[in-house]
Amino acid sequence: MPHGKKPIVLSVSSVMGLFFLLTGCGGTSESGARAGISVGNGEPATVTNTVANPAAMQPGDLYQLTFKGGASAAIDLSGASDDAEYALAVMNLGVRGAAAQVQLVGNESAIPVAAKGTAADLNASIPDVAAEVEDWDLQGVFDAQLRLWETAMEREPLDDSPALLSKAAGTRSDYVVGDERAFRVISNLNSVSQYAEPTGEVRCVGDNVVFFVDTAVSRRSAALTDADIETLCRRFDRQLEKEVGLFGAPSDINDDGKVSVFLTPQVNRLGASGGGIITGFFFANDLLARAERNPVSNEQEIIYLLVPDPDGDYGVPIGRDLALQNLIPAVLVHELQHAINYNQHVLAGEGAPEESWLNEGLSHLAEDLLGMGMENPSRYALYLERTAGNPIVTPTSPGLVARGGIFLFLRYLYEQVGNRQEFVWELLHGSESGVANLEAAVGSTNDGFDQFAEFMMRWSATLALNDTGLTKDARYQYAERAWDAEQGLFSGVCTICAAEDFRGTELAGVQPLLYTGHSTAQLAPAAVQYYVVTGAQQRVTLWAGGSGEFGAVLIRTK
Repeated sequence: MPHGKKPIVLSVSSVMGLFFLLTGCGGTSESGARAGISVGNGEPATVTNTVANPAAMQPGDLYQLTFKGGASAAIDLSGASDDAEYALAVMNLGVRGAAAQVQLVGNESAIPVAAKGTAADLNASIPDVAAEVEDWDLQGVFDAQLRLWETAMEREPLDDSPALLSKAAGTRSDYVVGDERAFRVISNLNSVSQYAEPTGEVRCVGDNVVFFVDTAVSRRSAALTDADIETLCRRFDRQLEKEVGLFGAPSDINDDGKVSVFLTPQVNRLGASGGGIITGFFFANDLLARAERNPVSNEQEIIYLLVPDPDGDYGVPIGRDLALQNLIPAVLVHELQHAINYNQHVLAGEGAPEESWLNEGLSHLAEDLLGMGMENPSRYALYLERTAGNPIVTPTSPGLVARGGIFLFLRYLYEQVGNRQEFVWELLHGSESGVANLEAAVGSTNDGFDQFAEFMMRWSATLALNDTGLTKDARYQYAERAWDAEQGLFSGVCTICAAEDFRGTELAGVQPLLYTGHSTAQLAPAAVQYYVVTGAQQRVTLWAGGSGEFGAVLIRTK
């Protein structure tokens, strides 16, 4: 979750190596200034037509093409009026591998000879991104480490593990308000063997959840009162039932019929040890027995949360309103999805964990669908500003900016499928993972729209068209946001608006470059760069280095 840029002091070589693989794909050679996409001033197109001749396009129409790496493709604008304007989305349709250098020039002969080298030559031209580490937030790095630890443990299961079958939610409860128990909480961002042992006090028992609060936090604290805990507990108790209806059930390895929540300053301290903030987490190793190789397990389903800390007693100051209105409510439904996902894919499904990019995206989608999406706009506002260097399919847990894009992508597909409930359910109960899982889930309710490249092409056009007033075509628009009176905020997506997210986020849509005859972009797999093109250009030739498949969508905006 966004809290501004902050230093990262981790030494996890495996995580950071994957990070550099990811962010090394970014960057754009900006031969032109940033430009805005024109907003329609006439009657929006009822249907956005896909045309064969770019010069015949009307505002709201689009023209699309695909091309292979090492080959060129041309967009012929001859015959278009000089005052016509277009948005051009150029994308890498691959989902794995290195970045590719994509050239846009007035004609193919103008492509620099150096650009026609091998894929290895092009990779060597990618700029050093060491200075960009701050764009990878601490929460993302820690999440990546958790997933690595979980995968290692899943591959070598413990002999003394308890039965790992999902049980139906029970009704038994041995929890009494005021009771205390000891927990083990990770204390080192780089080690699963180092932990603190805070004591938690039962402060609220619901039908589906039990809330513990660290006894180190005074019950008289003005930053976290009994009323605050009761509100969080009762709301999450209701939301858990709704989330289970959407995604399926979490496991219940201790047979208590509850998901535990532990609010502890140890989470604040964990973030402070990395120079930033960790808001909360779920760790699947808690579902395995405590043992020498897994000493931190609490042998139950548990979500760990930070506590409000206005004075910074435990690390970075966290205001009461920010924690209670934004962070904690969103983290609860976010981390519950991770618990459900692990159960459905690994324990009940006896398969592999879901790929991190899709798992995280589903948690951000859960926030939105459960009325707790107040943190999403600030994430995707960042993504809309820098789409080219932030792929939506990542090799490890995605960083802050990429999460915004992944949420936008999944929310778009959620709105486009024929049966939304079936789509979400299939994503957690199918036998596939990653892109294959997504294609199968969309294809289960849609005919003729079931390939990642198709998703990417249509979604990229949607980001350029949404909220511009250029079209009414539901294929290229997000549905109008819905007001949730109970929660007092919107669910859904707007891309040019005031987000009204308690953060003051203002969204201005994608941020294109002005194409003036030549541009070079380093495009990561599953990433897109936007341009503004005028009819005066007459012709745009596209050429991509290396191998792979690329796409372009031209949209008439004026």
